[in-house]
Amino acid sequence: MIKDKNIFECIVIDNHIWFPNYVCYGPPSYGMQRRKLIFKKAFPKLESSICSKSSWDSLRKKHWDKRKVFKYDEDTKELKETRVFTNAWGDPINVGEKFELNKNIHVIQSLDVIKYAGLICTYEDNKKTNLSQFVKDLNDNIWRFKE
Repeated sequence: MIKDKNIFECIVIDNHIWFPNYVCYGPPSYGMQRRKLIFKKAFPKLESSICSKSSWDSLRKKHWDKRKVFKYDEDTKELKETRVFTNAWGDPINVGEKFELNKNIHVIQSLDVIKYAGLICTYEDNKKTNLSQFVKDLNDNIWRFKE
């Protein structure tokens, strides 16, 4: 789960968009209604549905190549496909953000997910480190290792 109200994970199969259900069933929440309006405006010919946890897990395994992540810009009202990197807790990490390593502050130059290794960041002089277990210190706006 990505913890950002403007980032949407989905699977597009034929003329249908499938979304994960991160909330309890019941009356549609404001977030679900907002997401439906955003996607209807961007893709007027496509229908959408919400999956249960088990059906979402099944779709992700079966159609891993059709998974898409979109980011909605509230200022321009545009929905664009993007690649999102998250730490182990689902917090999005972006290129250009700062992180602390060995009491030094570095800037993230690139990010990549390596199987069995995690979220790998490249920083100055082509050095690399794993950011999977880092959390963002909101006071300093810097990623730090969670102890």
